[in-house]
Amino acid sequence: MNRTTAFLLGAAIASVTIGCNSSQVGQPTTDEPLEPSSEAFSDAALLIQGTVLSVAKDQNHVVLSVGAKDGVKQGYAFHISRGGQYMGRVCVEKAHGDSSSAVITGTKGSGAIAQGDLASLDSCGTVCPVPPCAFPVPRIDAAVLTVDADENLVWLNVGSNDGVKRGFTFHVYRGSRYKGDVRVENVEDDFCAAVVIMAAESTVMAQGDRATTIL
Repeated sequence: MNRTTAFLLGAAIASVTIGCNSSQVGQPTTDEPLEPSSEAFSDAALLIQGTVLSVAKDQNHVVLSVGAKDGVKQGYAFHISRGGQYMGRVCVEKAHGDSSSAVITGTKGSGAIAQGDLASLDSCGTVCPVPPCAFPVPRIDAAVLTVDADENLVWLNVGSNDGVKRGFTFHVYRGSRYKGDVRVENVEDDFCAAVVIMAAESTVMAQGDRATTIL
């Protein structure tokens, strides 16, 4: 598939084509046009489509039904549509085996993106700048000690003695199945408490799940 074909296929999916804007990554906007990107297709000159599996409670993150196995990479941009109508745009923060976690970078309106919406690789250039971490994160492997579903919290069996710091993100999984992401809020010597910021559809985090800072 050449660049022209890829562009036309992408443009046919939704009536609105939007572009990359590094200043908007991680900051959802409402009814604001996004500036087109000058970046052309490179290794991402292909059409990838999936659906929105879930929307995080903070309305800033989603889980997509396509992942590394489908060719998705960190930084890829997807536009979200419903019935041919543009609903928003997301940028992939982490590509898992068969799903991806992404941050919403533009929306048609508050809470516009919903479960079941169509996600299509953005035809404007696909790659969005992803802000670097404020601090380097080492690989730390952990296990889930307990879960408080009412408070949206999990406790992990690692703490400051293991190098954990407040703000670290852990990816939770069981076997080969990705369950979601948690962000550390409180750190003790040998355990920490983290808030669930992303949960994959039809999954429940549970005691004994594994967690890691780097997949």
